[in-house]
Amino acid sequence: MLDLSVDWLTLELINQRRELMNTQRPSVSKETILKASKVIAVNVNGDAHEIASCYYPHIDGYELAKNLENTYSWDINVNMIEELDQIQWEVDSIHKQVCMQWVIDDDIKPPFDDGVKIKEGVIKGVYRHGAAMFMVTKYGETMEGRHQIIKFEDAVEV
Repeated sequence: MLDLSVDWLTLELINQRRELMNTQRPSVSKETILKASKVIAVNVNGDAHEIASCYYPHIDGYELAKNLENTYSWDINVNMIEELDQIQWEVDSIHKQVCMQWVIDDDIKPPFDDGVKIKEGVIKGVYRHGAAMFMVTKYGETMEGRHQIIKFEDAVEV
C-alpha cells in the first residue's frame, strides 16, 4: 500500500513556498520611473514627465537624450547625456527600496535553508544587499566566495 503521509516539516516548507508565491515581488512601476526621473530632471533642468515618457529599461544616457531631442525638441549637450546616463541607477535604487519594504511589509522569509540544493547550485545564504535573494554556489564552482544571486521565487529545490 502506498504511504501518502507527509511529515509536519515538509508541510511547513510547502506552505511557506505557497505563501511566497502568493505575494509577488513588486515590479518597476510608473511611479518608480517618475520618481527617478524627478531626480534626473533637477540635474538637467528638464521636465520629469518628459524624461519618464522617453525611458525604457536599461536605456543609456545617449539613447534617452536622443529620444528627448526627437520627441520634445530638447537641446542636448554632453553634460546632459552624462546626467541622463544615471537614470537606470536611480530606477534600480528606488526599485530596490520598494522591494526591501515589500520584504518587511509582507514578512517574506527564505523558502529554503542554507545548504539546500536547487537547480542552479547550493544555497550558501541570504544575499544581504538585495531583497529576498539567495547567494548560490553553482555546481562545479571552484572559486571560494563566488556566488550567483537567485531570487527566492526563482529557487527550485532538486
